[in-house]
Amino acid sequence: MTPDIFNEARRRVSRSLIEQYFAAPGAHWDGSEYWTLNPTRRDKKVGSFHISAEGQYFDHATKDGGDIIDLLVAIHGVTKKEAAEKIISDTGGTTPSQEKRQKIEREQQADRKGVKKEKPPAQIPIPEAERESLVRTLENDFFREKYGEFTAGYTYKTMAGDWAFVGARFERKQVDAEGREYIEKNVVPFYFTTTGKWKNALPPLPGKLPLYKIDEFGAMKKKTGARFLIVEGEKCAQVMVPGWIVVSWVGGTNKVHLSDFSPLADYPVAIWPDHDTQIDKETGLPLPDVEQPGIKAALSIREALPHAQIMDVRDRPGDGWDIADAAESMSPEELAAYVETCPRLFEEMPWEPYDAFRQFVADRYEDRNLEHIDGLFWEYKADAHCWREVMQTNIKTDILWWMEQKKIVKFLQNNAKAVHTFLKNTASHLEFYSTGYSGRNPFKESAIMPYIHFMNGAVEIKKTGVKFHERAQDNEDFFRRLYPVHCLDFDFHPEAYEGAPLSETAPAFHFYLRELIPPEDRRRSDYEEQLQLTIDFFSQIIAYAINPIKKEPYFFALYGAQRAGKSFFIDILEQLIGQQFFVKRPTSDMIGNRFATSDLWGAKVFVDDDVESNLKLPDAFIKNNSGNKGITVERKHMTPVHGVKISVAMFFLSNHNFKISGGAEGLARRFVYVPFDREIKNPDVYLLDKICGKEPKDFESGDAVGQTFDERPAIIGMALRGWELFRKNNYRFVMPDWIKRERDKWLMESSSVSQWFYEEFLDSYKSDRISRKEFYDQYKSWCDEEGRKAMGKIKFFEEARRTRRIKEIKGNMDRYVEILSDIDDTPSDEKLQEEIPF
Repeated sequence: MTPDIFNEARRRVSRSLIEQYFAAPGAHWDGSEYWTLNPTRRDKKVGSFHISAEGQYFDHATKDGGDIIDLLVAIHGVTKKEAAEKIISDTGGTTPSQEKRQKIEREQQADRKGVKKEKPPAQIPIPEAERESLVRTLENDFFREKYGEFTAGYTYKTMAGDWAFVGARFERKQVDAEGREYIEKNVVPFYFTTTGKWKNALPPLPGKLPLYKIDEFGAMKKKTGARFLIVEGEKCAQVMVPGWIVVSWVGGTNKVHLSDFSPLADYPVAIWPDHDTQIDKETGLPLPDVEQPGIKAALSIREALPHAQIMDVRDRPGDGWDIADAAESMSPEELAAYVETCPRLFEEMPWEPYDAFRQFVADRYEDRNLEHIDGLFWEYKADAHCWREVMQTNIKTDILWWMEQKKIVKFLQNNAKAVHTFLKNTASHLEFYSTGYSGRNPFKESAIMPYIHFMNGAVEIKKTGVKFHERAQDNEDFFRRLYPVHCLDFDFHPEAYEGAPLSETAPAFHFYLRELIPPEDRRRSDYEEQLQLTIDFFSQIIAYAINPIKKEPYFFALYGAQRAGKSFFIDILEQLIGQQFFVKRPTSDMIGNRFATSDLWGAKVFVDDDVESNLKLPDAFIKNNSGNKGITVERKHMTPVHGVKISVAMFFLSNHNFKISGGAEGLARRFVYVPFDREIKNPDVYLLDKICGKEPKDFESGDAVGQTFDERPAIIGMALRGWELFRKNNYRFVMPDWIKRERDKWLMESSSVSQWFYEEFLDSYKSDRISRKEFYDQYKSWCDEEGRKAMGKIKFFEEARRTRRIKEIKGNMDRYVEILSDIDDTPSDEKLQEEIPF
């Protein structure tokens, strides 16, 4: 093998080929490097493996590297040659072996069409008077020098018993490279021409060539019950096996396609291949079974006779062991018994595309782990304990890989056209695949099912608390039928929900929260209370993000200077929830793009981590997609899916203050403003690893210094306690003073009503009562002076009420507004919701 095929394969490597081979969730190009999952192990996250556009890969975990050919060898267990041929074939090229097969097919077709004029026609039947003349021809010096001594002749006859041609056996002594003598054996075909001469060639018949001894079948008056045993070589075909018609073909392993196997199509057929143990010249190792000449020839016969059974003789001794060798130690009856009882090769190999498709689904997706609903495919990942959408192109790739594992590609002789046709016909059944009658689409509502899934079970959210379903106790099918599209990649610890101090169970995370509190608040006498309120506040945010059901549609604006901890909080959320359930995109990409919202199906969090200065957050986009919503999911070239329920927590990060389209009025109830004002001068770059149990803890963790453990279960326990607090507070966030202070400041600056009320009205108006009309007129006058558009009267009073500093009173002649000296914290008469949280 020359290096040309490897150079050609490497030349054909491209970005599209790399994506075709190694696409995975989260895979992406970073310059000329494609970062993806390592295909040789069960990685769950992208980040430790990349392959360049030129096909050079590097594993950052093991420091191993190589080129794409080496990688395909490791993945598929093939030779380098096969890996190179795969690359060439998959990019539309033709390999030398394919060219050779195509040449043979062209020659065969040309033979049938009589293109080769130099080969004279055959005379069939061969006249009896000319048969003896063949012996004199075979014994002349020309053939003796060319092939050796003539030792036997085998007559190939038609089904009618007419002589068609003869196979002449020649033998001569040879010496191998190590000086050992051996007998070289050749069976050479001869046919009688219409010109009255014998020619050393196969006859140019209009159809394919008859099998050796097929005339015995043709002579049978009663063909019912006939069985055929196909062996390699005329000498083997002369062995008697009771109950079987023993036949062979002319030309050996590489000429199987020239013979006519059609008379055997309706009868039981067994193939006894030679037991070959040839060595790969490149590797020095034995060739794979399907490449050994005997089995390779048997597989070629299976192309013509798909029902034929191949006997498994691999446990027999000696290279080239065949039926003739067996006959030396077995009686005819013992041979017949051996044929009956010998194990078969490739018995479960499906040859019909539909059968292949059903077996592929059973092998690849086991018990009902693939669903096809509304044109989309979903796979239940047993190791991840959730359903993931799978692209149809990826399923087709898996079908091809499965075909290679089942040796179907080998059976098709690696013929690119045949493989493509079989793959196309097999994959065509995907369009109509289903596990039952069509009905409701459970994936439309899976995002709002009241369960939080973990590696060891699921927490069910109830009206009065939570219930943990352990995976060890409930059947996995219970969890699968909940149709989860999200599962946290760590265990749930019930004891973490019971309420152990966060400073002990998650000391590094506790340190992070402490560092967020402004210095002036850390000096307050009620600091411990403010610290607990800070913990409660962030626990509620995490609870809102992970909980599938959200009663109120909140969104979160994280504002502050660089190196203040806001991006770090998102990093913690990502480690808790999982990268694949985060949608990180600029808000501008989501607006006006009807296909963009499809990314939110199955997602838990949307993040715009760099909101531009002076960019107004779009009120309509936030309102339509935050919390629990029913949306239409539409992808290019696919039918839209209506009524998909999403459960998304939205986070917006900026170094600049936020603005809302149309102003802040109306958003106060769902806007959660989170200030990050304290710059961290020397941030600990390992803090996230310490929280996730990847690095030992340090000074920040108090008594836990030097210990290494994952704090995420404790954070989840804290979050579930935060949900309980959130529910009891009528689904309103409990906030520490430093959060309230900054939020109120933002609202006052953003809302014309708030700004007028706090900066103008309270300072200038000294009475504690004012008529509604005068109250609104003063606001309008101020807006005129400030050049701002005044709100209508109804919306004005709605915003004024939200300050909780006014009380409306109905008098005898007029309606008044009473100005309160402080915020009214009197509980509302509104009944607390008793439904599922959020």
